[in-house]
Amino acid sequence: MKTGNLKISLILLVIWFTLSGSHLFAQTDMKDKKETKHKDKHNPPPPPPLFDVPPLNVPDLTPEQHEKLKAADLKHLEIISPLKAQIVEKKAKLVVLLIDKTFDSKQVNSVVDEIGKLKTEILKQQIIHDQELRGILTPAQKIYFDALPKPFLRP
Repeated sequence: MKTGNLKISLILLVIWFTLSGSHLFAQTDMKDKKETKHKDKHNPPPPPPLFDVPPLNVPDLTPEQHEKLKAADLKHLEIISPLKAQIVEKKAKLVVLLIDKTFDSKQVNSVVDEIGKLKTEILKQQIIHDQELRGILTPAQKIYFDALPKPFLRP
């Protein structure tokens, strides 16, 4: 009788030690992986993209098409970048107006309207750019291109 209770007690004790220590191993393992991932000199993290223009995943692009697409992207960025910078500037001005002691709703509404106009202009430019890219592609490539998600149409 006593040996049966002793065996059950030992089994429960082993199970308890196993379960209580398992979360410690998991935490140290994840911590070690995170540290070595960033400290690894042979596999550094990928650099951030230079522009917010995603690569075009359309099959069978010729080198000539690649060059035309790059030129179109660069031209698009030259147009869009100042507009985005103006939006950032207007939003900063809006924050200043909102925290000012003397709230002027006409000025706030004016800045909001200016931001809206800039966003509308950006959307128009993105649609023009999308159609320009589409014009570079062959009919078969256009089918793939049209199936790709359009980031500028996200809500």
